[in-house]
Amino acid sequence: MKKLLLLMFVTLGLSTAYGQFIQVGYYVPFGSLPTCGGNVSIWGQFQFPGGPSNFTITVDWQDGTTTDTTFSATSFFSIEFNHAYAISGSQTAIYTVYSDYLAANVVTDVPVELLIGNSSSCGFVPYFYIHQQAPFIIYDNVPLDFVGNDGSTITISPIGVDTASMYYGLNPSLAPYIVSVNDSWLLNNGLIQVTADQIITGFLSNGEAIVPAGELIFELDCATAMTDPDVVVNYGWVDAFVAPLETGSLQINFCNFACQNTTDATVTVEFPADFVPNTSSLTNASFVAPILTFDLEDLNACEWVLIPCTFPGITPAGAQICFPVSITAANDTDLSNNLDTICGSVWNSYDPNDKHVNQPATIDPDTQEKFVYQIRFQNDGNFPAVNIVVRDTMSTNLDIATFKLLETSHPVAASVNPTTREVTFTFNAIWLESSDVDLEASQGFILYEIMEKDGLGVGESIENTAYIFFDFNDAIITNTTVNTNNYPVGIMENEAKNLMIYPNPASSTIKFSGDQVQKVVLYDVLGQVVMTKTITNNTLSLSYLDNGLYFIEMYAELGIQTKRLVVSR
Repeated sequence: MKKLLLLMFVTLGLSTAYGQFIQVGYYVPFGSLPTCGGNVSIWGQFQFPGGPSNFTITVDWQDGTTTDTTFSATSFFSIEFNHAYAISGSQTAIYTVYSDYLAANVVTDVPVELLIGNSSSCGFVPYFYIHQQAPFIIYDNVPLDFVGNDGSTITISPIGVDTASMYYGLNPSLAPYIVSVNDSWLLNNGLIQVTADQIITGFLSNGEAIVPAGELIFELDCATAMTDPDVVVNYGWVDAFVAPLETGSLQINFCNFACQNTTDATVTVEFPADFVPNTSSLTNASFVAPILTFDLEDLNACEWVLIPCTFPGITPAGAQICFPVSITAANDTDLSNNLDTICGSVWNSYDPNDKHVNQPATIDPDTQEKFVYQIRFQNDGNFPAVNIVVRDTMSTNLDIATFKLLETSHPVAASVNPTTREVTFTFNAIWLESSDVDLEASQGFILYEIMEKDGLGVGESIENTAYIFFDFNDAIITNTTVNTNNYPVGIMENEAKNLMIYPNPASSTIKFSGDQVQKVVLYDVLGQVVMTKTITNNTLSLSYLDNGLYFIEMYAELGIQTKRLVVSR
């Protein structure tokens, strides 16, 4: 399951002639959940050429108690604070970070909202993996039975919190708990529990369950075989559609969810105009533009299909390409999962003065999306551009508090005005060459991320346009990106929603759960790749990483997912 994390970036920079703070922030594990106690981790990343600095962090819990800690750090710190409140409900803690090196507060009186639960029901299980091997299915909404040390049983279904779900409502004083899949649910779904019952040995101070395996893991199986198939378009994504190479591939996962059933099926894929599939690896394939058909023989679980494609190199960068997909079989018992539309973007060579976003035009209204915007500019004049200013006004449907600058082509000063919602990027004295003198040196870019506001309704749109000023010239206005919350025709594009990393923060190793992770790519906060690793046992060593905040991109059978990872020793 996805981790539950409230992460805030408090400042983009505090600098002197001798040093600079890159970011300071905090995160609250399971931030939207009423936990048993106040838990907040405060972190910062900085550059002080003169050496390490002593810091003092003061947390005022606003109930008459204060916690102080003083420490030394060289480039990064992450300190966790815990506090037991006497009463439950919403609480606000306030913290200040002081640097001896700067002889000043880096941040002052930053509020942190905490939810404190009732001590008799604030225990929770954040990580679980309930699946079936043949056919392979991951179950999300499964009720579990928890038997406490007093013999009492409570049945809990997972609840949604932030972007994930968990089992909430356990009494920490009744540990250990014996956990099993609810018998009535198994009977109603024609399943049996294969693995042994699990155990919760205790709870952390914030209410998180302690499970020896790291998470609750249950494998299920069919109680009886099914006579008719249930064929499904399970997952799919577009991969590496690069216009200069004029190639890409479509990857689709098809399944037969019927227990112990084998069937032949026919697949139909509709291609965009001038896109041509390579059918050499497909069975009984026929392509009459724009429709491709082929057969899947003896489908009894799940099968991946890779379809290479060619397409015109003049396809614009960022162009959305979509592939409606359907699967059919005789006597199919459930036709609601036979359709999907798989979409993605084209990568192309540089197009001056434009703006791109990583999300498709239609986004899921049930998910709080993260948007990664790229603004690109180029000097097509006949003299270098000395100073460049880019102004970007954030849509009111974006959460401006989550803005984070990822990377720029040149040194930049960025400022955020929360009143006007304008972000200003100032490139001073960069002398951007003209394209007729040096094409590569004439180009620049800005990359940043921001979350949409939670709870936006169907039909609500997010529009974004940037204004680029070269010296004293009028603004060059980019294209407008538009993303609308809506449900597409058929089943929405799938992704690897069940990938988890733990522990987090981590010191030496992390483990993955929810699917077999095949490869990971780690980025630092500046967007630079610091590690690319093939994963063989769902475990990754962090021994040679510095302390700090990273972004880990996980490639698994179910898709790709990115999470934040804090390394702290």
